[in-house]
Amino acid sequence: MKSGLRDTYEQVGGYDATRMVLDDQDLMCRLFLAGDFHRIPRCLYMQRMHPDNTQRDTEINAHIQRETVALYDKYIEPSALAWTKRRGLLALDLGAAHRKPPGYLGVDQYARDGVDIVATLPAPLDLPDDSVGLLRAVDFLEHVPAKVPLINELYRLLAPGGMLLTLTPSSDGRGAYQDPTHVAYYNENSFWYYTDNQYRAFVPEIQARFQNSRLVTYFPTDWHSRNQISYVQANLIAMKDGAERCGGPLLV
Repeated sequence: MKSGLRDTYEQVGGYDATRMVLDDQDLMCRLFLAGDFHRIPRCLYMQRMHPDNTQRDTEINAHIQRETVALYDKYIEPSALAWTKRRGLLALDLGAAHRKPPGYLGVDQYARDGVDIVATLPAPLDLPDDSVGLLRAVDFLEHVPAKVPLINELYRLLAPGGMLLTLTPSSDGRGAYQDPTHVAYYNENSFWYYTDNQYRAFVPEIQARFQNSRLVTYFPTDWHSRNQISYVQANLIAMKDGAERCGGPLLV
């Protein structure tokens, strides 16, 4: 291993010997935070299947499936943020008056702490096309009534391959309707119209073309479960000229 690669390997913490499964996936995720990957178009690794492979054990296999999702959830936002910063793009937190994370510019319709850009979406932001690498929309989409113009504007802002990370109270639960400030309603099916040409054709005004990275409905905490407040998580990749397929279903 060359010294630069070894330095990066040690910088990210190296191999985690405490992990029973997915130690390679965890290491790859941590390495991506430090730098881009480069595709080598040839086979470098083959796995020999034998009776003692962990994938052949039913319980271990189930654990692998759960842990794969857990690692995705753990690393997707920091990975997207690292990708964004390496390309000199912006990261925007929409509705930033509430708990803006580090590394983002905050966008909100009111001038408050943590708000860097005062604007009312879906009116166009004073930012160039393709200037944003990451959009964080947590508890935000439900506050904007014009759904198609909003998604179109977010798509305009995103660079090819940029990500829109959303978390929204689902209309499959009570949370979508209980808050009097909620004026738009979403569930998993709502995002089909931005990721599948068959559904996009029903709404000609849609300009946005996304690839689905993750689409799931869940209860964030036990409190949410007890009160039947489910959330829909939709993580979407902007498909524009220059954007490579990033895994997952390609429906555009």
